[in-house]
Amino acid sequence: MEEKPKDGGFSEDAQHIENLPDPQPILAARQALPKIFPGQSQQTWANLASKKEGPRYWRKGKLCWYDVQEVKRYLMKNPVKTKETTDDH
Repeated sequence: MEEKPKDGGFSEDAQHIENLPDPQPILAARQALPKIFPGQSQQTWANLASKKEGPRYWRKGKLCWYDVQEVKRYLMKNPVKTKETTDDH
């Protein structure tokens, strides 16, 4: 069983978001988002959508599709500046 880091996995999650594999998927179904962006459950995305919040999505049949780059921008839009933060980031 995989053990979670004491910091809640945030630093690992942030690295995962910045280092998406090439080629990056253009669209992802809602249920695939937790695999691409760990730390956010499928239910989180459904709750945001029901409140008309979060990144936009397209509905096709029973699936909701998200633009991966828009999700990435949404997750990274409000960075917290820390002591280690440089002006480059």
